[in-house]
Amino acid sequence: MAWINPNDKTQKQFLPLIGEKVWFCHAGKTYQGIHTGGSFKAKGKHFNTWECRWQYPPKAEDQTP
Repeated sequence: MAWINPNDKTQKQFLPLIGEKVWFCHAGKTYQGIHTGGSFKAKGKHFNTWECRWQYPPKAEDQTP
């Protein structure tokens, strides 16, 4: 899955919904957190939405035989 750049208005989806769990990257590091509306939040820190790229975590595949 490709990272979504919220500054690229040509992309289909700009931002996740408030409270959604996402992965986001900032300054070369990847975090798991939530979108608050104006920032991404992880480990008690807030990261400016427009300085990050984000994506949804992958979904587990059904392993039922």
